[in-house]
Amino acid sequence: MTTSSAVLGDAAVPSASRRFINKVPEVTFWFWAIKIMCTTIGETAADYLNVDLGFGLTNTTYVAGSLLALLLLWQMASRRYIPALYWSVVVVISVFGTLITDNMTDHFNIPLTTSAPIFATILAAVFGIWYLVERTLSIIKPDGYFEPNPEPNEGFINLGPQKDGDGRISWTAKPFANDQIHERLADCSLSLNPADWFDLKKPIVNVIQVELPAKARRVYDDLAKQFFAEIEGKEVEAFSAAAKSMKLAQCASGAVYLNPDDYGRDGAELKFVEVHDAKLDALASVVEEAGGAPVLVAYQFRSDLHRLQRAFPQGRQLDADPRTIADWNAGRIPLLFAHPASAGHGLNLQDGGNIIVFFSQTWNLEHHDQILERLGPVRQLQAGHDRPVYLHYLVARDTLDETMISRLDGKRSVQDALMEYVRRR
Repeated sequence: MTTSSAVLGDAAVPSASRRFINKVPEVTFWFWAIKIMCTTIGETAADYLNVDLGFGLTNTTYVAGSLLALLLLWQMASRRYIPALYWSVVVVISVFGTLITDNMTDHFNIPLTTSAPIFATILAAVFGIWYLVERTLSIIKPDGYFEPNPEPNEGFINLGPQKDGDGRISWTAKPFANDQIHERLADCSLSLNPADWFDLKKPIVNVIQVELPAKARRVYDDLAKQFFAEIEGKEVEAFSAAAKSMKLAQCASGAVYLNPDDYGRDGAELKFVEVHDAKLDALASVVEEAGGAPVLVAYQFRSDLHRLQRAFPQGRQLDADPRTIADWNAGRIPLLFAHPASAGHGLNLQDGGNIIVFFSQTWNLEHHDQILERLGPVRQLQAGHDRPVYLHYLVARDTLDETMISRLDGKRSVQDALMEYVRRR
């Protein structure tokens, strides 16, 4: 068993590097009509500046190029579609495009029969790169931009059916939709971070790496690779990827439920078979190091609770009896076993202690944060306790536990990034 300590990191701030390249009008009949007129104006304006006003081809090119650069910067920096700005860019692009051809013909003696194929090739390359990056050639709401009345899933890329062949559709966010979602929510959201107003002590995080015994490792690997394992003469099978994920999480914690169709039910509880006690031993070490201080233990499975109660008879389960909470806050319960879903908002456990052990891990960030806040830094401050909160995560090495911990961090970074953006606005 090895441990590592850390302090919860600061919120990530979303990148704004590509927030601005998504302002286009709806493509209708009027779009094409205006586009034709803008192109005609561009041709006429180039000739007017060059010949009628006597600017000359070179000076006209400099003027049009500078104006185009300024308008493009303005258009790209804008956070919304501005019709006058957008169509001004279209007009000046037409002027500048005409001047490019004129310069190639008049200054470099490149005939139109040569320049036309060159530009056609460049255009085809641009379309190819566009498709490779976006997986679409649509110019309506590209890159996750959300109009006031968005179509379903417009900010996501359809990846097609999954490999397991069940026909499910997978979606993924486009590269910088995150920033634009933040912008849409900023003016209708309010976020207050207590750390901005109070001197909160950050939780001290201790990830305790637990080594699976050889027998448990074989069971885990069999489930991971074959969706099947034999434990003490009993067969355990996962019939889908989701079922395998659940079985692997159970195995990492120390006990795996048997298949109910094969072994029936024991009262209201599914039967389970124990695989290892490594996490129970790790928890015993944490309890010993606590030196008698109360410890709140978060579990995920009923099998976890059964094994915890057997290994630590001095512990009690968090239930609906108000005396349980009163006894915990009075220091009469050395170990309190709680499922995150039962530790609802408004539950006050901060007087009882400041140590939480996550015996088994979860995918659910809300459940994780929900039990954390029952005796977290804000609660400790409210109760007048000048002490940090200790978070111990029992993580089975090279198992799904590590993936779940990493996924929670990823979800937190997205959530914190949104909250930080809203606060800055």
